[in-house]
Order: sequence, then structure tokens, then C-alpha cells
Amino acid sequence: KLDTQSLYGKVPIGIARLAKRNCIPAIAFTGKIEGDLTLVKKEGLELVLPIVDAAMSLDDALINGKELLYRASRRFIETIQFTKSIREER
Repeated sequence: KLDTQSLYGKVPIGIARLAKRNCIPAIAFTGKIEGDLTLVKKEGLELVLPIVDAAMSLDDALINGKELLYRASRRFIETIQFTKSIREER
């Protein structure tokens, strides 16, 4: 889960802060997003993406985490490719 409490010790925020200091954009894939992520984004996370793509129990999400992360990363890559193709057409 990623929320404002994540500012106080979760690894993705530490990585985002390090990336920001080095001018490297950072994204996070998470099981769940809660609340306003404005402060999280100010810490260096440019994009936060949930991996759960359908209603499911926590147990199902944990059991299927590897597949959910794979599918979310594929959607992310496809979005980048789509954006790139649109820009090339202009």
C-alpha cells in the first residue's frame, strides 16, 4: 500500500528521494493507493500505479502478486509505446 504514511519509512519513498537527488524519474507499482499522494509525489515519485486490475480479496492479490505486477508493467510499457507512436505521427 502506498499512502501519506509511506513518507515515514517505506523503501519506495527512500528510493524516490535518492532518484530525485540524481534527477532520475521514479515510479512505484503498488498493491493499493490510498488518499492524496501529493506529498508522496513531491518526494520524487513521478507516477504511482496500482497492480490490482480487478476487485479481489487481499489473499487473492497476494497469491497472484507476481502475475498482477507483470500485467501492470506490461500496461505501463504499452502506454509508453502508445505515447511514443502518437508523438512520432505529429
